[in-house]
Amino acid sequence: MIRYLEDGEKQKSRALYEEAFHEDSPSFTEYYYREKTKDNRILVYEKEGEIAAMAHLNPYRVKLLDREYRLDYVVAVATGLAYRRQGLMRQLIERFLRDMHEEGKPCTFLLPADRAYYEPFGFVFVNHYTERCFKENAAGLAERDYVPEDKSALIALTNLYLLSNYDVYCIRDAEGFERYLKELESEKGYIKVYEHNAQPVAYRSFWGIEESRERDFICLDEYAFTRTGDKPAYMFRIVRLKEFMKNIRLKPDSLRSIESFKIRIRDDMIPENNGTFLWNISRYESYLEKLEKEESLEVPEFDIGDGGQRADTAHFILIICQHKIIGKNAGIHLLIFQSGYRCGIVFNVQKFHFGCRIYPIFIQQSV
Repeated sequence: MIRYLEDGEKQKSRALYEEAFHEDSPSFTEYYYREKTKDNRILVYEKEGEIAAMAHLNPYRVKLLDREYRLDYVVAVATGLAYRRQGLMRQLIERFLRDMHEEGKPCTFLLPADRAYYEPFGFVFVNHYTERCFKENAAGLAERDYVPEDKSALIALTNLYLLSNYDVYCIRDAEGFERYLKELESEKGYIKVYEHNAQPVAYRSFWGIEESRERDFICLDEYAFTRTGDKPAYMFRIVRLKEFMKNIRLKPDSLRSIESFKIRIRDDMIPENNGTFLWNISRYESYLEKLEKEESLEVPEFDIGDGGQRADTAHFILIICQHKIIGKNAGIHLLIFQSGYRCGIVFNVQKFHFGCRIYPIFIQQSV
């Protein structure tokens, strides 16, 4: 039987969590089950009263351009050793994607242990791991330890940095920051604050029971730069196509202020996303209109999740899906090719991504 655990039952999943994620320290696992299960959902497959498989859906306030959503971060996906290779996880993934669609959520995301688990379900990579580094002019910044009075300033600093650098990011708030501090504490973590003229302009957090390592580094662009690595990080999946498409815009400097495209969408997991549509897009809005007599129309076809064998993020798939006739571009702006001309889309490879540094306050690999 597949069902969501009631709040009072969530501890029942802990034995499977500890079996599957034994690399997590006992103190971190204790933190997770004390804090994260307060507001998450745990979807389980039960066999004879035992939890055979599970997937945790942890909620986050996410900003997609100018809209805010409460999206699920998929984590703690596990199947018990005795129940593997029975198709249980497939049924769980199909169920939570269906539920997210019915709830009107435009998309979901996760940090995969193995990309092969999720590519068959339409998940694709949308970014690479990044490293934040101080510039030379940061040498004059004053370093000190974090104190509770810094909380509001660091929340504001984080949101300013994310707004300046990303179209998609988790919104920081007081509740989330308090949880972040508890998460750091579970691994003997601490925060260093960097100031200019007595104002915080950066902070770095560190954690690790056996060996301390950097967890997060948030800094204004005036004092730091970002290096992008080769290793892909987060995977993303469109869940409710029409809602997701509302968040795309033409570039402010596009040659045309309004565009319309006929496109065909195929989604093998969520049938409601299938169809032939007139996509209307401007500098201010975007929406899909379903067309009648769709099978008789010869239009470009998109497949949500196609291209999952590639870790290359310079594909239109980052925004909606993979076009059969779109190739790689120069990596600056994603392009749509139709009728011999091209149209740049507002999301570009550098801005549209769920980087490991885009969620510094809320999540880490095992959460």
